[in-house]
Amino acid sequence: MDHAYFDEQHYVPAIHDTLNTGFPQNYEHPPLGKYIMVLGSLIFGDNVFGWRVMSCVFGALTVLGFWFLFSEILNENRWRWFGVILLLSSNWLLVFSRMAMLEIFHLAPTVWASFYFVRWIKNQSVQKNLWLTFAFLGVAVAIKWQAAFALFIVGLFVLIFSTRPFLFRALQILKGSAAVFAIYTFTYIAQFFSGLPGFAFKDWPGLQFAMWQTHTIARAQNSAYVHWSEWPFYFQKFSLNLQSPAEFVTPTVLAQNILYQLVGYLSFAFIVYISAKRRDRVWLYLAAVTSFYYLIWAIIPRSNLYLYYFFLTAVFLAVFTAKSCELIFSKYSVLQKNRAMIILSLIFIATGIYYYPILTSVKMSAETFNALY
Repeated sequence: MDHAYFDEQHYVPAIHDTLNTGFPQNYEHPPLGKYIMVLGSLIFGDNVFGWRVMSCVFGALTVLGFWFLFSEILNENRWRWFGVILLLSSNWLLVFSRMAMLEIFHLAPTVWASFYFVRWIKNQSVQKNLWLTFAFLGVAVAIKWQAAFALFIVGLFVLIFSTRPFLFRALQILKGSAAVFAIYTFTYIAQFFSGLPGFAFKDWPGLQFAMWQTHTIARAQNSAYVHWSEWPFYFQKFSLNLQSPAEFVTPTVLAQNILYQLVGYLSFAFIVYISAKRRDRVWLYLAAVTSFYYLIWAIIPRSNLYLYYFFLTAVFLAVFTAKSCELIFSKYSVLQKNRAMIILSLIFIATGIYYYPILTSVKMSAETFNALY
């Protein structure tokens, strides 16, 4: 890919704005994710590699975060490795780790926040884990507003399940929310001191309203558009073919591994049923975050939804599949477990390769794509 691709056309100009003026003049999302992209351009130059290199870095940080999360919620090392293989077989993680878009920047701190919050649920005496949860959520909110919903879930669980007195719990939530707000606001500091009209501190509420308007008025229906209720059963392979068909890896942001999705749904239902019976707070939290990131799109008054808006929900399905396999094979011998893990891994890898957009059934011409904007 030697030029801005898909939604990169929104973020590459933001990178140029930042390099020229010190901050991105882009209302669509908070500025932190664009600053992260700019860091890559400052190190490697204003070119395609510079735009995308930080996505690769955050993709690695995401996998590392999931590994630590798997270490907290899975008992056997083999199933932790299986969880990582599942993540890579879904295609979503690979795709967003090679594009200059915000999804991977948003996912990484969300995963790390979940890791630290799981640790807090398991041992509430270590308050550091709760404050690290709020810190990572602050970073995530400063990249995309979606993370505010994870903050809501964390606050709700603290309020309900904390062993401390009610007033102490309420103060924890208020302090944590204030920390998130402080981190979020701090990312605008370059704009506040720029001296440009419309970007002073007094204009900050107006900037937030403009961002909200940008999301609610966007209208561009195409093959990538899907209603929130349709997404779980939307398995059409999709690629944006803007370059030579001879290119070995056709870029895309919309490939889904059908096996990964279907097994993920079944595993999610299985784990939710078991955790509800056992009142397992860790898995109830993970289920709440995963489902809430899906259901918010039934609430948010956005005119159009693209498949990749469900990125976080899709990625977190790997957590439930890995745990389901660990439970199902718990009474088998070590050799049988190893064989099962290897066979399942190969199956998911094979389907992941098939549904990766080297093989695609729907293509969009450059003319059609440009007409959308």
